[in-house]
Amino acid sequence: FVSAFDGDGNEKFKHKLPARGHGLAVSPDAKKCAIFARRPGNFIYLLNSQKGLIEAVIKSKKNRVLYGHGEFSPSGNYLLSTEKDMETGLGVVSIRDLKDNYKVINQYDNFGIGPHEMAFMPDGKTIVIAVGGIQTKGRKKTNLDTMESSLVYIDIQSGKIIDKFTLEKKYFQLSIRHLSVSKKGQVGAVMQYQNNDKYMPLVLTHDGESVLKPLSTTDDICKKMNNYCGSVCYDNTGTYLATSSPRSSTITIWSSSGEYITSFDVADGCGVSATEKDYTFLISSGIGGVFTYDVKNKTIEELDSLFTIAQHWDNHLLGF
Repeated sequence: FVSAFDGDGNEKFKHKLPARGHGLAVSPDAKKCAIFARRPGNFIYLLNSQKGLIEAVIKSKKNRVLYGHGEFSPSGNYLLSTEKDMETGLGVVSIRDLKDNYKVINQYDNFGIGPHEMAFMPDGKTIVIAVGGIQTKGRKKTNLDTMESSLVYIDIQSGKIIDKFTLEKKYFQLSIRHLSVSKKGQVGAVMQYQNNDKYMPLVLTHDGESVLKPLSTTDDICKKMNNYCGSVCYDNTGTYLATSSPRSSTITIWSSSGEYITSFDVADGCGVSATEKDYTFLISSGIGGVFTYDVKNKTIEELDSLFTIAQHWDNHLLGF
């Protein structure tokens, strides 16, 4: 299902999907939203977010599968998605024209393997992509000994790579999967460790540094995050970053300067989103329930809603 609720947790709409969805995107005017199939799916549902109606079901090409994420262009006229070309194994960003029957008008495949979440930078001309670096067959990972993950910045008009940043070699099995961009243009990203020989740091911020490096934290926090992050988001001001580790039911909060602030438990908590209120996050639980967390007041409250409690929320959550 894809579901929506208001600030009090009241149901706005709910639609059954043919398979699990993953990431969400909302148009700049908030009139449309999109839900992208979990990899290796092939559907994008486009909805009227105000009326709660399905406007279109978009399918990827026969030789393509979706990687679960996408974004509307700043004009709202185009919809971008991260995909895999099944013939070449390369990652692809496809650009569809929403005013021309969702036709793919451009596509870029020059940046690497396994793109996942993407976002526009504040200039509206550049996209940043979390390139996980993992080659897959279905959901089986086939290149973990040689993988290379990166953050790639691409000019959306030309497809030219503006910059590409990789992790230090000792972190090569950290796969960058999800990201968020602050209003000032700082990128926050989270990773998943593709080994189980140790506990690794999983959060990074990027603001032009030449090499990507995870933020420093204690061994206890690394262990608590359990080598897996499922989502990341800046708050409305860009001051704080929230991450989720659903496998260990852990939410962590970091400052934009890279300092670990705190952590707390939300059972199977994965979806995180900013709210209209400064320094506040919305968090969804896989066993049911949606919570707000106020960083300044250090308070967590569950929405008093039978609807949000009754749903088993999946990977991602988007407030608008």
